[in-house]
Amino acid sequence: MKAQTEHAKICTQLTEAEHAYYGLDKPIMTDAEYDRLFRKLVDLESQYPELKNAYSPTARVGGAAVAGFAKIKHRTPMLSLDNAFSPAEVFAFFGKKLGLNDKLVAEPKIDGLSLNVTYKNGLLYQAVTRGKDGVGDDVTVNARTIRSLPLRLPDLIDIQVRGEVYMPVSVFEQLNRILAEDTGEQPFANPRNAASGTMKSHDPKVVAERHLAFIAYTTVVGGNYESHEEQTADLARLGFVTPLNIPTKAGKRVRMMSVFDYGRGEQFIDNLIVVLNGTRKLLDFETDGLVFKIDSTDLQSELGEGNHSPRWAVAYKYPAEQKSTRLLDIIITVGRTGQITPNAVLGPIQLAGTTVKAASLCNMDEIKRLGIDVGDDVFVQKSGEIIPKVTGVATKNSCHAHWNTPSHCPTCRTKLIKPGVHHFCPNKECPDRVKGQLLHAVGKGALDIDGCGDAVVQLMYECGVRSLFDLLDSGTMYLKGETRTRIDKGIEKAKSQPLWRKIYALGIEGIGTTASKLLAQAHPNFMELRSIDDTDAEELEALLGPANAQNFQAWMEGSLNVEMLFDLESIGFKFSEKRITGSLTGKSFVITGKLNSGTRDEVSAKIETAGGTTSGSVSKTTSYLVTNEASGSSKAKAAEKYGTKVITEAQLLKMIGC
Repeated sequence: MKAQTEHAKICTQLTEAEHAYYGLDKPIMTDAEYDRLFRKLVDLESQYPELKNAYSPTARVGGAAVAGFAKIKHRTPMLSLDNAFSPAEVFAFFGKKLGLNDKLVAEPKIDGLSLNVTYKNGLLYQAVTRGKDGVGDDVTVNARTIRSLPLRLPDLIDIQVRGEVYMPVSVFEQLNRILAEDTGEQPFANPRNAASGTMKSHDPKVVAERHLAFIAYTTVVGGNYESHEEQTADLARLGFVTPLNIPTKAGKRVRMMSVFDYGRGEQFIDNLIVVLNGTRKLLDFETDGLVFKIDSTDLQSELGEGNHSPRWAVAYKYPAEQKSTRLLDIIITVGRTGQITPNAVLGPIQLAGTTVKAASLCNMDEIKRLGIDVGDDVFVQKSGEIIPKVTGVATKNSCHAHWNTPSHCPTCRTKLIKPGVHHFCPNKECPDRVKGQLLHAVGKGALDIDGCGDAVVQLMYECGVRSLFDLLDSGTMYLKGETRTRIDKGIEKAKSQPLWRKIYALGIEGIGTTASKLLAQAHPNFMELRSIDDTDAEELEALLGPANAQNFQAWMEGSLNVEMLFDLESIGFKFSEKRITGSLTGKSFVITGKLNSGTRDEVSAKIETAGGTTSGSVSKTTSYLVTNEASGSSKAKAAEKYGTKVITEAQLLKMIGC
């Protein structure tokens, strides 16, 4: 009884200390005092294991590893935000929605992993990631390790809080040094990827060691607030870090929320962006912009939400950061189709939170346009804050106008050809082309064989694997241990993949996912197409378009390709499936604009389940264009040109029988 009382007392003291530090920015004990109490609690729980529970501060150090994460459907969707790229666009977004005296809120857009956290009776009950299509991962066991995420609230309430998990830049830099220097593992590309990858770890101890942090930005269940500012202040009172009390690199706290009247206008928004852009350099996390929200919660509810974003908030994106660095070299890579891509090797620079050492240069025409050569200092920026891009010459140091594409393939020394904008290696047995084809076939969009990445495919190639059949039939005999077991399971699972994925895995030029689905729907017994007659050729042209139909026919006329199809069928990769029939059989659809009944993928799946097919563009073979918007889009104009019938989403659902 005495031990239980002592345990409760220490837990209360430590919880109050965490609340005071993270929520109120008013520490009530030193780090040394906290550590002393924490060690005392660990010793007490070691002596009396029955006292340890999920809400003890010791839960922060991580528990046993988990086999996987349960999938949880969000009751309230976790939406994205519309983007604005100028103060004028921000001002215009709110437009007639607001009166001059209505208030807006500006706060930092945190570059991390969105998390929905549920508390029941004041105790952390569940933490779920944004996920996809309204379904996220239950990562509660990992979330408990985040010290700025309260395990207990001071009020015994039921509440659902949303915020962002991030990895502090200081932690990220240290982690990458450890990965690169001590373990030899691949460093993370940026703090956002590091936070996301860490939260998906199945070992909570690893998560605890990486010191993730959490910032709360709203509640979706619980609480009765008149304004976003009031809501944010109450979240801080409950123990959360919010834009009102964000920690800086120097260990101090800073208010990163501004509340102002909409009537102050575009110029005020411009000035505010400049001020907050300067302040963000103090922060120990990455932010690529600001979020502007309507302050009134009643007005937020009145405006509501669209399919993908709320109508009461918009994200302003900062202009891409640009720096200059030396162009050290230009190397070329060979893709699976033989396409040659020049790539810039750059002097390392810090850009938008990551170290940039390389960038794609697209093609020879782009190099000529930029007028760059090896040895020049060039400007580099991140397109969309993600993809590095060379934008021009900063200082011309070379004596040449531009770099010249080699005349021969760097891998197999075959003479290059240039049928259009790009150069190509025409040798189908080029090692890089073969490995590229194999990687395409086992990738997520095709057979989706987990663990079969660059290093594994390289090893298989070195051991003589040259075709998809080689890889699937005997490729794993060259592997060992868990890697072999994992990929063997993936290959077995791939046998039951839909026919369209198997067609796409063949890597036929011009036959992407849409064309593969069309072929699978029209020819569920795919092997019948090994002998294409004139009637088949006409049907394929109508289905795929002239160029892609010609590419497909040329591939099927290759005796080695057809032989490989028979070989694949002999080991269980059947190129046939039961024809899906339903109310939409024989009809093709193109979807455009916002939807009400689900995402575009979800609605497409409903069409395909009913026997129809979907495509990304309107052609003369399209049966229906589905849109909820007024005419005027490029797809609507194409529908008018081809005489394609335009229907609404509601009409589509009626056709399906939903």
